[in-house]
Amino acid sequence: PEFQAIFSRLLKSVVEEHRKEKIDAFRNITVKLITNPYNLDFNKIDFYARLVLILIPDELKLLHLFYQMDVKKLFKEYDTDIKRRDFISIVDQLWGEIDREYLMALITDCSRYQLISASSAQQKRYQREGLFLTTLGEEFLEYIYEPVREETDEKK
Repeated sequence: PEFQAIFSRLLKSVVEEHRKEKIDAFRNITVKLITNPYNLDFNKIDFYARLVLILIPDELKLLHLFYQMDVKKLFKEYDTDIKRRDFISIVDQLWGEIDREYLMALITDCSRYQLISASSAQQKRYQREGLFLTTLGEEFLEYIYEPVREETDEKK
């Protein structure tokens, strides 16, 4: 019953969505659900699907940048200070200048769902200051960006 309910909800969401970032995320959650329906935490999958619905495409793009940096270990040339990550500078270099208030609103929203964090616990974990993915953020992003990878992941 849980499988059917989530699967139906995901299919409905994909059909109703028009933004590529969200369609890809729903597709990847669906693939994980179908390929391993017996060893999954349906509550987490429900939460991840709801996050994809709630987050706006720019937040998914921002999280994808974190995913590329923290999980895939890409863009090391932009993340040059080992002690402190200047994420705003990295965003400027990779995306061009973006409105600071808007960027901070995106970061705050992602932090609210505990996907990214600059907490002292995270700083101790990475032995650095700045913004990083939380463990929940890494898990969520692996769900929405695997198994179908973005072209930018494959190029690096």
